[in-house]
Amino acid sequence: MSEDFRITDVVSYLTRLGLRVASVDERQGVAELVFHDELGQWQLLIILQAGPPLGRRLLFIVPHLSILPQRRRRSCLEALMSLNYTLPLGRFGLDLEDGEVRFSASLYLGEERLSLPAFRQHLEGVIQTIVIYHSLLPRIIYGHCTARAALTACEQAFLESYEGERLFWQERPGSEQGLTQDETETDASPSAPELDAAEVLAEIRRMLQEGQGQERDDDLD
Repeated sequence: MSEDFRITDVVSYLTRLGLRVASVDERQGVAELVFHDELGQWQLLIILQAGPPLGRRLLFIVPHLSILPQRRRRSCLEALMSLNYTLPLGRFGLDLEDGEVRFSASLYLGEERLSLPAFRQHLEGVIQTIVIYHSLLPRIIYGHCTARAALTACEQAFLESYEGERLFWQERPGSEQGLTQDETETDASPSAPELDAAEVLAEIRRMLQEGQGQERDDDLD
């Protein structure tokens, strides 16, 4: 039953996936992750909402992605609305009062307990979306791109970075070929199912290429 699923279970899932939790508020049902990577520092809040009338939901919120200047909010809002239309998970939002941009996604739990694979799938979807589109608004504000051009540039940049990373791991000396039999067996053991970045990026790359192919077909028609 979903009533048995608590924020401590979320923390347990995150730990099993190899992620470090920055803070937990069990009373409010909030777990906080803080990422330090090539995107800079950004925050992910995972909130377990309980009770009627909407039932139990798990929220994924990435706040303070950007603060937009007043003069560029309309053009950026156009890009966010266009992007939201195509996203399979979540949406970007813009506060027209203070210019804050955030991303949010929700998962309705119903009466079922959330499994680790289902949690991982939604968590990966949120992280993938941020990684791909983090430069969307800077391209519009500082690069003077149109909304469509900025979206295309984000996806193309992601595909190129993925291809470079794939080649790096293929050419890296002493990769899988350098493992001993014991090390190979250890790696294959069914321990904690950590997030596999290569698998995630490969799936997103396939989806983006399919989308670009469909756009070309539509243009020809």
